[in-house]
This record gives sequence, C-alpha cells and structure tokens, in this order.
Amino acid sequence: MRRVRTITQGAAVILLAGTVAAGCGGGRIGEIASERAATATLADAPRPAVTTAPTPTTAPPQADAGTATGSDIASARTRFEQDVRSTSTTVGAMVAAIAVPTLPSGAPALVQQVSGLLREYDAAVASLGSYSLSDPPAEELRRKIVDNAPATSEAIRAFTESAQAAADSNDQAALDQASRTLAGALSRFLGAANPAGTPGQG
Repeated sequence: MRRVRTITQGAAVILLAGTVAAGCGGGRIGEIASERAATATLADAPRPAVTTAPTPTTAPPQADAGTATGSDIASARTRFEQDVRSTSTTVGAMVAAIAVPTLPSGAPALVQQVSGLLREYDAAVASLGSYSLSDPPAEELRRKIVDNAPATSEAIRAFTESAQAAADSNDQAALDQASRTLAGALSRFLGAANPAGTPGQG
C-alpha cells in the first residue's frame, strides 16, 4: 500500500508546496504567510487507497478537466489534483504579489493583478465544488477547501478595495495594513484546508 500515492496526500502536497515556495524570500509579509502555511502540515494527510472516481453532479466550466468516469481512477486523480493545483497556484501568486513592497502609486497595478488572480481562484474553487469524491479523506479535503473559499474570496475583494483607496489617498500605512490582512487570510485558508485531523488518519 505504500506504493500508492493517494489523492489526498498528493493534492495536499501540491497545495502546500506551491504556496510556501511563492511566499519564501518575499519580505515580512511573505514570511508571515509562508510561516503560517508551513504549519498546515498538509503532507500528513490520511493515506487510504483510491478505490473509485468522483461522481460529477454538475459539469464545471473547464470541461476538459472533468472527464472522469465511475471506473477511471486515473482521471479522477487528475481532475482533483488539477483543481487543487489551480487553487494553489493562485494563492501562491497572491502571496508573492503582496510580499513585494508596494508604494501607493503602484497599488492600482497590484489591484489589477490580484483581481485577475481572484477570478482564477474562484474558477478553481467552483470546479472543486461541482463534484464529490467517494474516497472519504479526499472528499474531506475537497470539502474543506470549498467551505473555506468564500471567506477567502471576500478577504481578497476587501484587499482590492482597501488597496485602491490607499492609492487614491496616497496612504502607505493603509496599503501595508491591507497587505498584512490579506496575508493573514490566505494563511488561515491554508490552515483550514489542512487534512491532518480528518477522520481515518492513521
């Protein structure tokens, strides 16, 4: 059984590794996010073997990423890990973006960048929310990501509003605070998605 890389463990490693890599070396804000992300210990996920593929309830917008059938374990793993990788990529890119010191004059460009990443994040989460998994630990991880995504999306939108306001008023302190607040929200998302405490761990 040790030869089997389960859906949950593989996806968890993707979610953690991409975000920590993006946050490292990016200044104090990046350090805050990467340190919190490192405590998520997503690699300690449960290790049951995958026995079935997901059973889609609604086709996601990215139809090419959701072609698994009830007997196609490889497609199930690919779909789930693609969705988690997309989530990881956008969160990691946001951590990296806000870790770079930014003047109020540069805030509009940062807002535009983060807004684009938010659209990608929301699309990845929507895909994750469009099906369920028969493998309990994998389903628990999927559900945790989906359940905690709305608060994270709201925090990202709040950041874009605060950052734009800071640009308009040339308020460096407000911009720095907005970045710290978003870094904390992203870290909380990673912590909430930690599958280490899910039932069946052993």
